[in-house]
Amino acid sequence: MSSLGWAEVQAVIARIEREHALTPLLVNAARDAVERGPWVRLSVDPDRQHIAALARVWPLRGADLWHLAAAKSLQADLPELRLLSFDAKLAEAARGEGFR
Repeated sequence: MSSLGWAEVQAVIARIEREHALTPLLVNAARDAVERGPWVRLSVDPDRQHIAALARVWPLRGADLWHLAAAKSLQADLPELRLLSFDAKLAEAARGEGFR
């Protein structure tokens, strides 16, 4: 999980907590699940060529484009890498780029 992905997940959980959309018990469970999840924490700087090329192919917002380019930058070294997203456009682009 990239630091940007981590920040986005933390922001969503905090918003859910502020809006009282879940009980405090479930909010804490979500935080624990994210903390202990099966992912590796990565420090990644997406290749600028990937960013430029993917921007021409996929109509993504900046952060979503960054996530896809980061995944493409890591794909050769980490073939087991998966890109998880609740965003339909990013999920479609990831499938189009060979991610499961």
